[in-house]
Amino acid sequence: MIRTDRIHEPISRLVLVENTINGKIIPQLWVDELMAVVKKHNLRTHLDGARLWNASVASGISVKELAAPFDSVTFCLSKGLGAPVGSVLCGSERFIADARRRRKALGGAMRQVGVIAAAGLVALEETVPRLADDHRRALAIAQAIDQLNSKIFSVNMKTMHTNMIFINVNFESGVSAVTFKEKLHQVNDSDKDDKIIIRCLALTETLVRMVLHYDIDDSMVDAAIRKLRYVIKQLDPQVPTDLNFSAMCSLKSTNE
Repeated sequence: MIRTDRIHEPISRLVLVENTINGKIIPQLWVDELMAVVKKHNLRTHLDGARLWNASVASGISVKELAAPFDSVTFCLSKGLGAPVGSVLCGSERFIADARRRRKALGGAMRQVGVIAAAGLVALEETVPRLADDHRRALAIAQAIDQLNSKIFSVNMKTMHTNMIFINVNFESGVSAVTFKEKLHQVNDSDKDDKIIIRCLALTETLVRMVLHYDIDDSMVDAAIRKLRYVIKQLDPQVPTDLNFSAMCSLKSTNE
């Protein structure tokens, strides 16, 4: 909804788009249609591209093309790219000059940030080419969960675009996302498979998020799949114990 001159509401001045959003790529056609509306109402636009490089690698569209329609863009050097810290703000020369002045006025400037910038350069030069590996590994984990055909745990495979996995938990089963997360965090003496801990986030009572990054390799994904299989079978007795589990094979075949 675009707010105009109603005295009870703030006037719309800026449209913000995040790409990717929850691991999903925003279609460029949708962006083009949005820009037609934006221009009609004389609004400014900003692209939250915290994971823009993931969107570029997965879609095959260059970062330049994804960012071109927007007045300003930010992207993160740590999320996905693996630098310790840092983000980059991009825009016109006048916009950046104004941003620097406002940063200074708010006390946001930092000294001796060359070591941070150096890590960011390494991330851009070395990490971007291997983002597809994160996407491939995330897909393998999602496929592994999907193959279990659990009535409690599921993944929407249509939304598996990049390096994020969202696991839906059927709350009516009596199992919550928090319970599932805690099971993945635990290692018990009774565990039959590897002594593995999976770090993930329970976003709600019915949704768990996992994110792949450059520190995760194929062997770790194999171990995570075994842990997920073990925990899901614990919490969902309907999952067959003799299921022929082929996700690890598909992971390796895509890497050949």
